[in-house]
Amino acid sequence: MPKVSVIIPTRNRVQLLQRAITSVLRQTFDDFELLVVDDGSTDGTRDAVDARIDPRMRYLPQSESRGTAAARNVGITSAASPYCAFLDDDDEWLPDKLRLQIARIQAARPRVAVIATGYVEVDATTRGVIREWVPAGTGWGFDEVLTRGNLAPTSTILVKTDCFARVGLFDPSLTYGEDLDMWLRLTREFEIDAVAAPLTIISLQPNGLSRSYAVIAQGCDAFIRKNRTVLEGFPQVYAERLRSLGTYYAFIGEMRKARTAFRQAVAQDPANLMTYACIAASWMGSDIFKRLSTARNLLLERAPQRIDGQSKRAPSNRVSDSPQRGR
Repeated sequence: MPKVSVIIPTRNRVQLLQRAITSVLRQTFDDFELLVVDDGSTDGTRDAVDARIDPRMRYLPQSESRGTAAARNVGITSAASPYCAFLDDDDEWLPDKLRLQIARIQAARPRVAVIATGYVEVDATTRGVIREWVPAGTGWGFDEVLTRGNLAPTSTILVKTDCFARVGLFDPSLTYGEDLDMWLRLTREFEIDAVAAPLTIISLQPNGLSRSYAVIAQGCDAFIRKNRTVLEGFPQVYAERLRSLGTYYAFIGEMRKARTAFRQAVAQDPANLMTYACIAASWMGSDIFKRLSTARNLLLERAPQRIDGQSKRAPSNRVSDSPQRGR
C-alpha cells in the first residue's frame, strides 16, 4: 500500500496538467500513488496521461463534468493510502513537499490530521512571483480557520484519509468556498499544522474563477446559507462574508441583492464604516462601484499589514486579491 494518494482533478487543461504531474513524479518522497481525476475533458487529456509510463499513476475518467469538489471526492473514495494530498492541475510542488509533510504529520500529536505548507503565488503567464507566504504558528483550530477566511490553497494540503469518513467529503453543491467548508468541518474534530516553508507553487490564471463573479456570488451565498448558524457566533466574520457577497453582486450589476447583503452586514457589525461606504457606492452603479473598490484596494495594498504568517504581500479577503483559479 502506498503511503500517500495524490489527487489531481483536471478538465481540459492538458498542458498545465503535464507540469503538475511532473512536479509530483519529481518528489523526493516516492511512496505514493497519483490519481488523475479527469472531470469530463475533451482535449486529449487521456492520451497525455497514458503517455506517462509510471506504475504509480492511475487515470480516473468521468463521463461528464461535475466540478472540482466532485472530482476530488472521486479521488478520495478511490484512494488506497492512509494520507491524501491534493494538487490542482495548474499548480506545482517543490521536490521536498511530500517528504516534509509526512515527517511533520508523523511527528505530530494524534489530534493533528491536516498538514499545510507555505506557498508562492506566481503569474501564470509571466511566471513572475507575486508573493510568498510562510505559515507562522501551529495547532490551528476551528476559530482560527473561520476568522482567517480560509486555511491555505488546497494544493498545499495533506490529510489523513480516514478523517473523511468522520467529516464527510467535499460539498459539490458549493461552486466556491468548498475548500473552506471542508477545513471548517475538519477543524471541528481535528487540528491543523503546517510546514513553515514555501513548498507549493500557486499559479494565478488571468481567466480564472475569480473573474467569474456570478459563480463566486452563487457559491458565497450558498456557503453563508449552509454555515449561517456558525457565522452568527462570529458577527464580524459574518459581516465580512456578507460584505464580500454584496461586492460580488455589485460587480455583476445585481445592485438590489448587493444592498440586501450590505444591510445584513450592518446588522451584524454596525460599527464597520466600510459597509456604509459600500451601500453608498452601490447607488452609483456597477461600473463606478468597481472603480471605487479597485482604488480602495490599491491604497490598502500600499499600507502595512499583519497576518498569521510572514508574507512579502499580505493576503486578504478583498475581491481583487481572490485567487484567480482556473475553474
